[in-house]
Amino acid sequence: NTGGTTTLGNDLYIATTLNLISGTLADGGNIITDHGTITGTGTHTSSPGGEKNLTDDGVNIISGATLGNVELSDVSSYSLSGSPTINGQLNFSGTAPSIIVGTNTLTLNGTVANMSATKYITGSATSNLYIGSTGSLGTLFFNEGTPGTTNEFATFTNNTGGTTTLGDNLSVSTTLALTAGTLANGGNAISLAGNITGTGTESGTGTIT
Repeated sequence: NTGGTTTLGNDLYIATTLNLISGTLADGGNIITDHGTITGTGTHTSSPGGEKNLTDDGVNIISGATLGNVELSDVSSYSLSGSPTINGQLNFSGTAPSIIVGTNTLTLNGTVANMSATKYITGSATSNLYIGSTGSLGTLFFNEGTPGTTNEFATFTNNTGGTTTLGDNLSVSTTLALTAGTLANGGNAISLAGNITGTGTESGTGTIT
């Protein structure tokens, strides 16, 4: 809770809660291992080699903080209690981690890694996903457990300097915003109940229906 920046000089282990109230926590290239919850709307930044490593303690919540590199290294799902922005790599390295967006907006301004059909993002009719990477994001996977529900987003925005690739089907209920860059469907279907906006590109052998 500062008006400036706190920089770590070595690794940090947190048993319960990382509360980013205000200011910036710079990992300094070190690893922050958190067995609890992220709260607050402050900022975490990453230097090369540094990250926020989230592991399971049974209560896995991510607030509306701004984060650097984030690794989901366990099997659990992580629920959003706010609308976080992840500026670094979001790494789904665990056995089968997932993020439940809920009634929030998940902003990804970096890259994603190790996503798959069992390591995915769960949406809903009130969820929003914003991709703002300066380069290419990587390949996104969604929860296909209930198509049209768990893979649904009210708005999906692609505003990148590169390519965002879909690993499976996507449902959008309000707006598919192709602001900049390329959304490569990867041969998957995009179900759209609303409008397409923007001057970006959508490509691939999949269909928009």
